[in-house]
Amino acid sequence: DPAPERKAADRPPRMKEYAKTYVERSSERWTDKTQYEYQRRIDRHLVPAFGSSRIDSITRADVAGLLDRIAKESGPYESNRVHELVRAMFNRAAVWGFVPEGHVNPARAIERRTERSRERWLKPEEVSTLMSKVGEHGDIYFRAFVPLLLLTGMRKSELLRMRWADIDTSRAEVLLPKTKSGQPQVRQLSKPALEILRFLPRQEDNPYVFPGRRKGSRRRDFRNEWAAAREAAGLSDVTLHDLRRTAGSYMAQAGVPLQVIGQILGHQSADVTRVYARLAEENERDAVEALGEKLAGLIGA
Repeated sequence: DPAPERKAADRPPRMKEYAKTYVERSSERWTDKTQYEYQRRIDRHLVPAFGSSRIDSITRADVAGLLDRIAKESGPYESNRVHELVRAMFNRAAVWGFVPEGHVNPARAIERRTERSRERWLKPEEVSTLMSKVGEHGDIYFRAFVPLLLLTGMRKSELLRMRWADIDTSRAEVLLPKTKSGQPQVRQLSKPALEILRFLPRQEDNPYVFPGRRKGSRRRDFRNEWAAAREAAGLSDVTLHDLRRTAGSYMAQAGVPLQVIGQILGHQSADVTRVYARLAEENERDAVEALGEKLAGLIGA
């Protein structure tokens, strides 16, 4: 009797099965970092909580309870990212017909938690210490990778995807075909950045600036090398993304307008760039104080 099998096939999948389908169907649009983070959150939070549950049986109370636990254990940032992931997964489930018509997304109407943006950037002496430790490493590609993050303000994934064919040395720029926004972008390259690239060896039959171990592949990360360098420099709290933030902060302190900083860093929202506004204001304050000291005697103040 095929009826039981047909009924089973018509039922919504369990979360652990649907999560696998969701990643397979969606990952083509994601960056490597996005896929890594989504898969990590699915494995760490969603499958343990809902893995054996059919997705149409998961309620808003279930999702809210999970997000509360994540917020207590890992903080508001992680809770909000899981919230966004669950909402996106159920939106696609409705489009793909995995849940009944009109099924209410259980992640809807749950309030987001307040996040505090991370404001860690490196002081000049910290940059010097870090670079001295990076310079001691035997891998020439790692020795180029870290300073290029600082000099370009690129995301790690953007730099690791960079191909020689996309670099135009005459115009001092590089085309990034795939960015976080999903749109190609052109980024400017300074003379020090071009000098570093000039000394990097090119591997035959490999288009990538940072080649992988397999023929024609690219490097996926420098996780171990970075961990060792930052520990040796006494900067264990610094992340690779903080180097990008450092690039933005130095531009702000140099008086570069926030809009230009946002364009250079590839920000899609002005809110993201606004974190540098305080630095720009501090720089203006220092300039005014210097002016005051210079003129105080002349104007009799």
